[in-house]
Amino acid sequence: MKIVIADDEPLVRVSLNSMIQEMEASWDIVGEAGSGEELLDLLAGHQPEVAIVDIRMPKLDGLEAIRRGRELSPLTRWIILSGFSDFQYAQQALRLGVNEYLLKPVNPEELEKALHAVSAQNREYAYLLNCQFENRLIALVHGLTNPASEPKDSLLRKGHFQALVFLFDSPMEARELEPLKGAFIDELRRAVPDYLVCGLQLALFTMTGAEYVLAGVWDPERADARGAARLFFRHAEEAARLIRSGELAVTAVLSDPCDCRERFFGHLREIQDHAGFHLVSGMNRTWTYAQMKRMAEPEERLKLGRLLLRLAGDCRNRLYLNYQHTLEEIGALLAGMPEELLTGEIRRNIRDYVRLAFGVELADDDRTAWIRELKEWGERWLRRNADGAEPQDLVDQMLRYIDRHYMENHISLNQIAGELNVTPSYLSALFHKKTGTTFIKYLTRLRILKAKELLLGTNLQVRQIAERVGYHSTRYFTRLFVDMVGEYPSDYRKKARREEHADP
Repeated sequence: MKIVIADDEPLVRVSLNSMIQEMEASWDIVGEAGSGEELLDLLAGHQPEVAIVDIRMPKLDGLEAIRRGRELSPLTRWIILSGFSDFQYAQQALRLGVNEYLLKPVNPEELEKALHAVSAQNREYAYLLNCQFENRLIALVHGLTNPASEPKDSLLRKGHFQALVFLFDSPMEARELEPLKGAFIDELRRAVPDYLVCGLQLALFTMTGAEYVLAGVWDPERADARGAARLFFRHAEEAARLIRSGELAVTAVLSDPCDCRERFFGHLREIQDHAGFHLVSGMNRTWTYAQMKRMAEPEERLKLGRLLLRLAGDCRNRLYLNYQHTLEEIGALLAGMPEELLTGEIRRNIRDYVRLAFGVELADDDRTAWIRELKEWGERWLRRNADGAEPQDLVDQMLRYIDRHYMENHISLNQIAGELNVTPSYLSALFHKKTGTTFIKYLTRLRILKAKELLLGTNLQVRQIAERVGYHSTRYFTRLFVDMVGEYPSDYRKKARREEHADP
């Protein structure tokens, strides 16, 4: 945690510095100021988590320095130093949002206690802001809000972007696999506060349900922010390594750093479009964006990866006829592929994937034999799973589930897919085909519709309504409401009631 000290008495600064250095926690004193003007320079340059400020300083006193400093460094927390005679000043400081108030001479134990308290507050506040940022980024990814409504100083306008996209491959059924993926993402979420620094925001989300995206967005003028993003990516790669097993492969793709939101979204779409490339190129490793593009050439390799991915999906979603048709496409593609496109490494990668997804050993390099073995496996699988039950309408079940659980903050496509025991990508495609919209857009529209009903039928506050329809952030809910309805929730309620009273 970065700390700056501001006091016009050199001996006080030396004393505070010595006390902090002797504490067990690893506080980092990045600067000392002898005046309010020097403090402002330190705040602008270092964006510290904590500023220890004397109320009485020449020229620009501590209170005025805090007023100006809050604009220069919004995340900084403040500890005020004061003598007994400065009680009125201390009251003003508390109204300014100062977090801790210490009397001179400073007691080392009281100072350490104050630093720990401020550190916890800053961590919670930074995480809250990060959650709000994540919501805005997700809304933009799914086309729920207008990018033009972002403030000019927002990182979503001026920041640099990078993503680590995780791909999961397993023979497990969705009801077993989705909780494992969820636990992996929960572990990353718990680690987010450890990496948040000024100028960096982190987000975790999914686009189709088949993958998870870890996004880092940083201020290009802050090298420490980009460095913290890299460290978090490494932490995520290590977490992925730890959950890999004989029944779960976790592959990652690292996008290039992008200097604008549009280019970043383009990279995400390309990674999504290259789904399956890793099945022929190699699982259980991290690929860079450039490597992905190179390994996906020529087109036959990428098409083979996509077909293998679809074949496993047909199996896990119990679509036997689709499985047979997909296998026929794979056979035709393999029959026409030049030998140089199926190197020894590519063949090993294919065999590794078939072993993981189907438990089939393709010991022979004869492509025709591969298809024969997978066809025989499919027939055995059909005999094992043919129970004569009529297939249920998954979309109808999904709609009923959403209607019962839309008010839950963490409802997700992956969660529903696990409940219905199908893959998220299959359920997503099925839902879009039947409803003409995506899951996230349908859920958002339903929540806004329910919010309208509560606005008109109750006297609940906007904050309470937001919580009742599944949004813990009132600001995020209000933003979605404005983008979808065209006016603020409170204005919508007032207008509706005026119209109601105006009717004869």
